[in-house]
Amino acid sequence: MGYLESTNLPRSGPRVSDSSEYTTWAIEFGSGARFWFSDHFSLAPTLMGLYGHTSSNYTARSAFMKANQALATQLGLINWSVDTWTLRPAINIQYVVPLYRSIITLSSDPTYFYTEDFNSSNRNVQIDGSSGSVAIKIDVDVPLGVELYGHELRSGGYLSRTDLFGDLRSGLGVHHMNEIHGRVVLDFLNQYWKFQWIGVGASYLWGPNITGWTVGADIAFRF
Repeated sequence: MGYLESTNLPRSGPRVSDSSEYTTWAIEFGSGARFWFSDHFSLAPTLMGLYGHTSSNYTARSAFMKANQALATQLGLINWSVDTWTLRPAINIQYVVPLYRSIITLSSDPTYFYTEDFNSSNRNVQIDGSSGSVAIKIDVDVPLGVELYGHELRSGGYLSRTDLFGDLRSGLGVHHMNEIHGRVVLDFLNQYWKFQWIGVGASYLWGPNITGWTVGADIAFRF
């Protein structure tokens, strides 16, 4: 499940004082399995479905947009909402390196996305897309040897780069994104049903034409 809010602020032209806000929330569901070929190397193919809802809210402050706001809304350029579905096949390629009690995980995630809309507030707003991404990640998990509430405290995080392709690249105007993530969690492995750890995590993202940050619960399951 996810939620995204972004704001577009024109830097020049007749709409320089206006702003356009986009909000998206989505839920993803599906299944997959991991196949181990050694104690270190594994593959995990998955097939997921994604439902998303996106809306646009335009704030007109310029004389140009105040005079043309009704027409722009009628044409579906601003103030619209749309529901979408996405099919997302992917495969995770993973190599695990144990280092004493720490774990270093090297992984790559080639992913394909096919998207279409099925409900729109404006007939002029239509969405379809064919996109792909490849993520490369280095994750480090470090036990701290300290217990809190009867569970060992662990720290760690990851550094990743994601390259975008197809409509995802052209639509966002972003070729790739980098992310650095840190977490502090309590180890629940073999102590609480299916949980590996529960804690908090935060990320900073950057790349061409994009920056951002996230913070929230960091939860991992082990089946």
